[in-house]
Amino acid sequence: MARVHMIEEIQRLLFTEAEFGRVFDIQIDFLKETVRLDILSINNVGIEQSRVLFEQVLSLYMCQFDEIEGIRLNEFNNTDDALLSEISYHPYGFGKINANLKGIKEISSNTNFYFQLNNKDYFFLEANRLVINNKVFNNLLVP
Repeated sequence: MARVHMIEEIQRLLFTEAEFGRVFDIQIDFLKETVRLDILSINNVGIEQSRVLFEQVLSLYMCQFDEIEGIRLNEFNNTDDALLSEISYHPYGFGKINANLKGIKEISSNTNFYFQLNNKDYFFLEANRLVINNKVFNNLLVP
């Protein structure tokens, strides 16, 4: 029961604190095994800043689809918006992701987090720890 409550709380916090916010900084630190998103959002009170920190990251996959036009993540200027158009936690993983990359047929890592910027740039993570605005969630990988 405690695990179900934790899953629900993670999904709620990701939606209320992060989704549809403007990402103004992404930090990927391979040595510390972390991915950090700094997000600005507007609510009834005003502008709020949130931080989503993925820790103990075991795998990270990023992809872009060619058929989508517009500003790409690697073409950003300092003034361009990066909308966090979707973010979610999948405790039992996504299963296998069809990568369609040269020499790679599928990604078989149990990625349990997913987020998307501007409906174009996709990020899949496998992380064991999540921090949302100082609220810590541990042991997120299901054996």
